[in-house]
Amino acid sequence: MAIKMFAEILKYPYVIVYDNATGNKLHKTNCSYITKKNFDLKVIINQEKNGYYDPLEHLEALNDPSVKPCKVCKPNLG
Repeated sequence: MAIKMFAEILKYPYVIVYDNATGNKLHKTNCSYITKKNFDLKVIINQEKNGYYDPLEHLEALNDPSVKPCKVCKPNLG
């Protein structure tokens, strides 16, 4: 089940990782931080207690000011 959910996220060009501890970050799905291990820890093992992954098709759909771009993959927010 987790593999399918993670695979579904990778079909999108971007993903927002909502994280109560480190802040909400926008990533390209090919970012080195977007791994199955990280997904499993946050979503499956910790049952989304501290955050979750939200795939995003278009940057124009991003309307959450709490989301900051990842400093590694540097998605262009305009």
